[in-house]
Amino acid sequence: MKTVLAKITSAAAAAVALFVGCALAGLGLVVMALLAMFALAATGLALLAAPFMPKPSEDIEGPGFRIIRENQPAA
Repeated sequence: MKTVLAKITSAAAAAVALFVGCALAGLGLVVMALLAMFALAATGLALLAAPFMPKPSEDIEGPGFRIIRENQPAA
């Protein structure tokens, strides 16, 4: 009788472990899907707001800019 009880207990523990593992995997997938939806919403908002943003000025040689060349010595 003790071995049957041990087998039932072991099977129940394995079933609970499997259930908990599946629940945690499901929660992980839900979190990843939620983050993906936030990223998609941020991208959509950026695409909607892009036409209303000011255009960058064409004067890139103003006082606040320094042109960096490939072989420029370190200052």
